[in-house]
Amino acid sequence: MATTSAAPASVSTEIAAIEKKIGLFFDPAHIILIVLLAVALFTGVYLFESREVKVAEGKAAVATAVAKQAADDAKVSAVANAQLQAQKDADIAALQAANAQLSQANAQQAAALKAEAAALVKQQAVDKTMTPTQQSARWQQLVPTAEVGVLPTGGFSINAQGGVDTLLQLEQVPVLTSANAKLTTSLANDDLTIAHDATILQDEKDKHISDVTNDGKALVASQKETGKVQADFDVYKKKARKRYLIFFGAGYVAGLATKHFLGL
Repeated sequence: MATTSAAPASVSTEIAAIEKKIGLFFDPAHIILIVLLAVALFTGVYLFESREVKVAEGKAAVATAVAKQAADDAKVSAVANAQLQAQKDADIAALQAANAQLSQANAQQAAALKAEAAALVKQQAVDKTMTPTQQSARWQQLVPTAEVGVLPTGGFSINAQGGVDTLLQLEQVPVLTSANAKLTTSLANDDLTIAHDATILQDEKDKHISDVTNDGKALVASQKETGKVQADFDVYKKKARKRYLIFFGAGYVAGLATKHFLGL
């Protein structure tokens, strides 16, 4: 009979111990401790994730603001650029018209110089065939103050004033010849300069067009990058919300396990 009564007593003891342990495990003090531990874990995870979200939001906001400012600047720049282009096109057209007139004037001057040189050569050829009397008449035509007479020997006599004036005019011949050559060269250089200016102007226009095109591509790339940043941030926020629950659950389980192993 003693053996029979001992078994129920042992079972009852174990049940009582379990009830006592469970009761101790779920008494008000330990429940409050578990709740506080869970709240602390949740708060820590929340604050950490909030900080990360704020950092990401700040980056996204900056990127969005930069992209918006760039887009606004691009619109303003496009309007200003269109107005500037129209004005510069008008200026260029006026300069090109002026250059065309200058080039035409240079061509006329060059033609006149060439005609005068040809006329001089022709007149000199005629002078060589003149008789002494005709030559004296031509001399007086060129130097009105000269009184030229034909000598029996075939030479010429001339008054003093006419001699001086003839000498003065002869002094001008080499100077005028040199000036004529320099003027011809200058006209050719002017035409070449006008042609070079036209080429430089076209090159500058091409460079400007290339800059505008490149800036447009850079703006598009910036907008795409901003869109990518925003998309990545949206994904990050969704993952962050899921991590709130995961970390909270993991923290709660860890707290229970720690309490159990420590025998609290």
